[in-house]
Amino acid sequence: MSYQLKISANAYRETDDAYEYYEQQSTGLGERFLKSLEDAYLKLSQTPQFYGYIRHDKNIRDIKIETFPFVIIF
Repeated sequence: MSYQLKISANAYRETDDAYEYYEQQSTGLGERFLKSLEDAYLKLSQTPQFYGYIRHDKNIRDIKIETFPFVIIF
């Protein structure tokens, strides 16, 4: 079963900012970032329960983006 992701407007802005930053560092790096993010979104939509809680009240989890210093919090 696949879950539907709802991505906030703030997350979209942060993604755009990160893409621009990485592209300025090296051409194509922004595209690699987006691919890593897309892969994480796919994993998250398929198995959200796989990722650990980051708070003691067990209502917030996270998934790290491979190779990049970013985390998706859900």
